[in-house]
Amino acid sequence: MFDPLMILVNTRPSPIQSLPAETLLEIFRYLRFPNVGNWKTGKRDLYSAALVCRTFSRLAVPMLWENLIFTVNNKRGRQQPYQEKFLEILTHESASNFVHTRELTLHFSLVSVIITEINQCATIKSTIDNLVMVFEHAAPYLRRLNMKIEPFIPSDCQSDETLWASLNSCNNAIYHCLGVIAHREIDFPIFHAEIGRDSWAFDVEYRQHLQQILWLLAPRITILEMSESPYFLNDWFPLMQRMRALRINNVGSANTDYAEAMWTAIAALPLSELLLNGFKFPSRLRHNISRSLTQVWLVGVDDVVAACVVFFTQLPQLKKCGLNWGKEKNPVTDRSVVIKDTVCAQLLEVYLIDSVVPVGLVSVIAMKNPQLHYVSAPPNISDNDIINLRRFCPRLRDLAMSSGPLDRVRPTIRMSENGFAELQHLRALQTLTVHDSDVGHFQEKLLTAIAENCSVLHLVQFWIPNEQRGTWTEADVRARLVGSDVFKDHILSIADFGSIFWSVPLAAFRSPARAS
Repeated sequence: MFDPLMILVNTRPSPIQSLPAETLLEIFRYLRFPNVGNWKTGKRDLYSAALVCRTFSRLAVPMLWENLIFTVNNKRGRQQPYQEKFLEILTHESASNFVHTRELTLHFSLVSVIITEINQCATIKSTIDNLVMVFEHAAPYLRRLNMKIEPFIPSDCQSDETLWASLNSCNNAIYHCLGVIAHREIDFPIFHAEIGRDSWAFDVEYRQHLQQILWLLAPRITILEMSESPYFLNDWFPLMQRMRALRINNVGSANTDYAEAMWTAIAALPLSELLLNGFKFPSRLRHNISRSLTQVWLVGVDDVVAACVVFFTQLPQLKKCGLNWGKEKNPVTDRSVVIKDTVCAQLLEVYLIDSVVPVGLVSVIAMKNPQLHYVSAPPNISDNDIINLRRFCPRLRDLAMSSGPLDRVRPTIRMSENGFAELQHLRALQTLTVHDSDVGHFQEKLLTAIAENCSVLHLVQFWIPNEQRGTWTEADVRARLVGSDVFKDHILSIADFGSIFWSVPLAAFRSPARAS
């Protein structure tokens, strides 16, 4: 029997379809990245949502096309099935959806693949042509373009002139794309270029490509990543007036004159982020440092104390600073240096891994930066530093001690039982990583106190010594633990062993009411 009320029931929108579009968009954002780094899963989930109904489709399709990633070497990782399917179904009609694309990532790189057959060249050429086609469709709508640009050189294929001629034709397709970018009337708001091989695979044959690429793109790049020497780079910096972030690995000599010239050239750029690996730190740098920097990362700097003095007393806009694995240039005089105050009042993250910095620096930073939420502590962190982090940094979420040998640290500058007891008062902690030599301080009383007071901290991690990674066993842990055999057995029964650290879950030390 026909019931007219059924029409009303069946056409009534479901509760979720009745939600405002803004609410649905917020929900769909969780589908985009359900897990950190799980880009492919997010795309799949959004695609499934787009098939539910027209309302979902109108919201999900723009998000599906908003951020696209393609690579020449699509056999690596989880990119292959997505990329192949995308290019297979791309039509003139579906290409209209590029109007939603705001970020595009293109990897013109095979990483370490050696070409041995002519058909490989044909496949690479076809893939590059497809990537260039995608770029030309998306370019008018992009706000950010990310490119890994690694043209081919003869050593990428076996000694065969015919093979190299075919592979070299792929470079022509890459340079066609670069030429289109170079001759655009309007620059991309963000253009991130990673140019050339990584430092471990650097080849001097690349110089001619680097020169040609920089000649085309240097004035348009806003973020640059390269492995090169200051000798090569110094002539190009004056052309990079749009540069906002610079990340360079030094593959050249440690010549001081070249380093000073490089720092002088960098100071003239409107940089907000600087990452340098393996460069010398000039003694006169305080006169050649850009005050606009908000992020500075120096890896393996040769004079870490001088770097601390300059960065923490000269850069008021600094928000993130990393001085990892730095060296003392003059140990006797460096250890007498004291930084009494800092101009930095906006710091969020500080990384001082295995760098012996001026005594008390962590305290000075803590007292001026209440929003600090991440600290990788130097090996000479003290009880007083931990006390000041507790007093002045209520948002501190992550605290990691250095992992390297402590023989460079003066015996008096080490955390004691009192300092470790303060850890229980860092109530916002979400991660805590401790040096392997300090395992003995973490007896049942301290672990219980940390578990009860730090409610969002789920485990305590202990670094495995660098020289013992791969050979670390339960016997090594037992030798470092302090307490009864029952306590040691309990720790070993609940501990989790990884490749660089082992951990103790705190749930075992929480009262049942708190654990639930």
